[in-house]
Amino acid sequence: MRFRAWHYLVLMMGAFYLGARFAEVRYGLSPVEVRSLRQTVRLYEQRYTQLVHDFHILQHDRDVAQAVSVRLQEQNKELLDSQSSLEQQIALYKRILTPSQSALGLSVDQFVVHASTQPSRYAYRILLTWGQSAGRSLTGRVSIVVQGVLHGQKAVLQMHTGNDVFRLQYFQSIVGEWQFPDGFQPQLVELRFVPSSRAVAAISRQFKWEVSQL
Repeated sequence: MRFRAWHYLVLMMGAFYLGARFAEVRYGLSPVEVRSLRQTVRLYEQRYTQLVHDFHILQHDRDVAQAVSVRLQEQNKELLDSQSSLEQQIALYKRILTPSQSALGLSVDQFVVHASTQPSRYAYRILLTWGQSAGRSLTGRVSIVVQGVLHGQKAVLQMHTGNDVFRLQYFQSIVGEWQFPDGFQPQLVELRFVPSSRAVAAISRQFKWEVSQL
């Protein structure tokens, strides 16, 4: 004989009654307390599910923030490159419009430092110009020393600009990044450019360490 719908209903009610009675007998709980306990369990399950959902959202937001930080660093580098290109054009126009500056020889027109998103890491830009009328190219070596304090003691660091070589006809923008040891406090930067041609004098410039804002 097939069960009808009310048969299933009776069986479910019976199972619920037996479960309530089992909890009442084993733990000394009344049916009302059993129902309240079950509601509390369901509430905690819902809260747990919500917490897991919120955790995944926060994890996704953290990943997005890290990706944005990397992109901002890339954009910072692109901005420095664009700024360097503009400075090169301005320096060229100055050389064309004021040929009398050709007597100045090799010079450092600008030295700028910007902080990066990583600790103890800085982006730098050096604008090197050469006042001359013959249109020749000039090459030479670059030497950079940064003086500062490391763990309470004076320290001198020898820094580098790629292959430490410059090559220019009228100007060159040298762009890169320096990574200092943790805890190092820069104070003074000394730039020295030594041309390969003895006909052009070497130059040295010192700059107080200052971090510029973009």
